[in-house]
Amino acid sequence: MAARNLTKSVGEKLSKSEKKALRKQARKVHSLSKHNSELADVSIEPTPHILVGNGGLMCGVDRESITRVFSLYGTLERVVMLPQRSYSFVSYKSHNNALNAMRNLNGKALDEFGLRSVFYLSYLVKVPSDVILSKIEHPPGLQIYEEFINEEEEKTLLDALGWDAPQKELRHRRVKHYGYEFLYGTNDIDRAKPLPGGMPAVCNDILTRMVSQGAVQNTPDQLTVNEYLPGQGIPPHVDTHSAFEDGICSLSLGAKISMDFRHPDSRHVSVLLPRRSLLVMSGESRYLWTHGITPRKFDIIGSGLDTSIHEDQESIAADASNVSTSGVTQYERERRISLTFRKILHVPCTCKYSSKCNSQGYKKAEDKNAASLPSTQGEAQSLEKRHVHEVYENIADHFSDTRHSPWPRIAAFLRELPTGSLVADVGCGNGKYLGINGMVFKTGSDRSFNLATIAYERGHSVIVCDILSLPYRNNAFDVCLCIAVIHHLSTTERRIAALRELVRIIRPAGLALVYVWALEQELEKVKKSSLREVMQGRSDNTAVQDFSTSQAQSDQTDDRDFIKQGVAGHVEVNVSRGEFKQQDLFVPWKFRGASKKESNGADTVFHRFYHVFKEGELLELCRCLDNVVVKDSYYDRGNWCAVIEKIC
Repeated sequence: MAARNLTKSVGEKLSKSEKKALRKQARKVHSLSKHNSELADVSIEPTPHILVGNGGLMCGVDRESITRVFSLYGTLERVVMLPQRSYSFVSYKSHNNALNAMRNLNGKALDEFGLRSVFYLSYLVKVPSDVILSKIEHPPGLQIYEEFINEEEEKTLLDALGWDAPQKELRHRRVKHYGYEFLYGTNDIDRAKPLPGGMPAVCNDILTRMVSQGAVQNTPDQLTVNEYLPGQGIPPHVDTHSAFEDGICSLSLGAKISMDFRHPDSRHVSVLLPRRSLLVMSGESRYLWTHGITPRKFDIIGSGLDTSIHEDQESIAADASNVSTSGVTQYERERRISLTFRKILHVPCTCKYSSKCNSQGYKKAEDKNAASLPSTQGEAQSLEKRHVHEVYENIADHFSDTRHSPWPRIAAFLRELPTGSLVADVGCGNGKYLGINGMVFKTGSDRSFNLATIAYERGHSVIVCDILSLPYRNNAFDVCLCIAVIHHLSTTERRIAALRELVRIIRPAGLALVYVWALEQELEKVKKSSLREVMQGRSDNTAVQDFSTSQAQSDQTDDRDFIKQGVAGHVEVNVSRGEFKQQDLFVPWKFRGASKKESNGADTVFHRFYHVFKEGELLELCRCLDNVVVKDSYYDRGNWCAVIEKIC
């Protein structure tokens, strides 16, 4: 409004560009009042103080440019620039100076000054010094050790950790790992796969110094080396709670950098990391605040907010090269190497920031994936509908693309069946096992309509049905397959009911082959020769284990205690397929496809419910049935497996 009174007489019509300038003025003032209400005291009449919209450091405008442009229209007394703001302030010696600047700069293109911004100006009653000089506090728990290493050590590290060794090319930067590889697909590490060579010897003295100076309590055993070229960065993130201990350290080599920290309540703090400094994030700064580096070629820095400007215009011009060094201004980025040191965490995280903690299930009332294990039939059906049935309907095509090769041991089982056998594949998915052994008759079923459609289009006989209510008569089949299905059922009772249905549809002496995901994924690292037979409570490789009715009754109390462990509890999201931290969990499926993109362009993540089985648990469930014996039991590709025979 101030600009209108100054650029036109009362009642005079505004041009299109002037109307645009008024709208921009209003937005800038509104933004200013939202964050600093005491600064938004706009004056209708001319004053010496001007708010310069689009003239802030966030717009790529530095102090020198503001000084150079506005000094052309009068004697400047102050120029105020704040970090992370799109506006700045100028104060003239007189009202007339400010009026002259308003008439010549407001809403006008600044090409003649070499600036791409268009400034939108408003008069302010004052620019309070207490706000200008207020210091932004670092996030709690953040420490910076300046000159943590000397120049000689920096050179040694840069030479030793160069890029001649194998490296990984991420989308926006180069990276490599020591000790353990950080898996960017899951934001986690695989504790069972330490990298050969461990931590580089060149870091030994630095690691010792970190502990002796109290930067960390325990010696880090994982190192990530990142190379940042000008214009490169890393998105805001919190290092995975379950992966690393408290105390994340970052050593800056080659150049300084401005790192952005953001609190969930929208507070934003930029912290300068000087060259050769060590950043240590612990407590709140490690667990609650996100940290990241904005991809840009210039950063905003300051060594204090000295806002004074010489009154003598010749002095201003002569001192222009020094203005940038006082207060806040920009600097051009250079190549920086970051060494991030972390200590692997081997137990669940118990920090007090549960809203950000994956070990504690991201305990937020608004978390759409938060869930507890069901205590009623209705709750179980609701959980499975949302986190099993609906998920597979959404990911069917993508899921099918990843399920194309039959597993050798299952294929061998099918090929060894007698000619003419009748086989039911319950949970057939895309039908990858329905095409094996043309000498037997097979039919498939699946709870997912979309997966069943894929199998049908491949020429297979398929129906849509639920494993808990199969539409087959008793004793109809010679053999039943059930691969990776029962682990999607959310209660022990429903898992037993599924086994009972499988047994119901096979004839006496018929066989059912069952696969379920195993809790003990690390067994994949054991030599295959030792995995031929894994039997609960047995050290030999006996193929047949008879769980008759009498034996099941004699051990009934122990069985029930075993299979009901962990019934009460919270279902957590498990980020790693290679390691499970509890039995009941959600396993993310990242859908990569344009049709399932989020509104922000990110890939959609679906969470599938799994109950992963302990060693022997599948056999214990079989013991709850009174008409089967277990013919064979083994571990295959991260699954516990059983071949059960119906005895009556």
